[in-house]
Amino acid sequence: MANFNEDVLMEIFSWLSAKNLSKFSLVSRSVDDLRSDDFFIRKQFRNMRILGDSDFFVQSHGYNETLQLHGNYNVVNPSSLISPCKTDEFVGGFGKILATFNGLICSRKDEQGPLFVFNPATRSCIHVPVPTDKGHFDVVFAEEERGSVFDYSLFSVVPSSEWGGESRFMVFSPRQRIWKNLSGVDFGGRNMAFDLTVQVKGILYFVSDSELYFAAKSRFFWSYIVAYDTKDHTSKLVKIPKNARKGSWDSNLAIFEWGRRRSTICLVRFWRGMFTIWALGDSCWKRVFHMRIKAMGLSGFDRGIVKICCYTILNGTNLLVATNQKLYSYDLMGGTKAKIQEVCEHDFAGAKVRIHSVCGTLSRCGPVDQHARNRHMII
Repeated sequence: MANFNEDVLMEIFSWLSAKNLSKFSLVSRSVDDLRSDDFFIRKQFRNMRILGDSDFFVQSHGYNETLQLHGNYNVVNPSSLISPCKTDEFVGGFGKILATFNGLICSRKDEQGPLFVFNPATRSCIHVPVPTDKGHFDVVFAEEERGSVFDYSLFSVVPSSEWGGESRFMVFSPRQRIWKNLSGVDFGGRNMAFDLTVQVKGILYFVSDSELYFAAKSRFFWSYIVAYDTKDHTSKLVKIPKNARKGSWDSNLAIFEWGRRRSTICLVRFWRGMFTIWALGDSCWKRVFHMRIKAMGLSGFDRGIVKICCYTILNGTNLLVATNQKLYSYDLMGGTKAKIQEVCEHDFAGAKVRIHSVCGTLSRCGPVDQHARNRHMII
């Protein structure tokens, strides 16, 4: 590497995952030094963001439940974390995964314990105080554009203890280490699926449930999406497509990033064995996918042999489907010739599960570990 100048080496290594950087650091002091350089850390996690999430966890619903790590082999850096068995043990020790972002994970062991924000690739971790010690709350990550090595905020929604009262919307910054109340968000009258929150271009999108508990004349009768601007602290309600209303009460509507550039969101409905996807444009929704699960290549659903337990869209292009026995991947950009591919088996036997994607970055959790050098990473 002596024949390359420093800038060229930094550019090359910034496209490697934390796992591969750890391997190179064992034989190169210069690479080891890069892993603690603030500029390099920012550059590396931005490049990993471009490449897309390389791994995902499957975890059954509830606290202190087991999880499994699997690699996404449709990306450039497959399996960018450390060995699955060691990562499962490390991440599982923090309890239930609440949210993931840019290589970081937010977890909680139980309903009385604190929050943890940690990086499974570097083994760094910080404790985060809970926004309230009374009752349930939801937590989501949001990206900050400040050029920091910990470029995130945590947002939390604390439901009102009184019927019909307004929920509190709060933000936590790793710099200040405190929760602050925010104004300007209106979630309407419905319950929101905060675990499906998506951020695109500084906008947080929340999708509501679809239960039939409003009168037909109510503006909250149909499901909707709330768009919250993290810079202006304003929100607005976004109507779902009219065609998506059919069967919405009998299906779980979900939102995800959409497209190779992940520049917008999409709405996904799985109803009567068929996936339908609408992408949000500048002024309207556009249907971009409509296919039965059988036509995608997965048989047995119509006979009750296969049960769809969970699904997500990874990196805006790949549909991940968890059945009662296995996980499958489908390339949504592959055209009519695409077929669903088996990824792996899992051990949850039809239980309610969640899929959390993650990538191997050097992102720091906060100023507490700003000068830490994690030479003890396990490969």
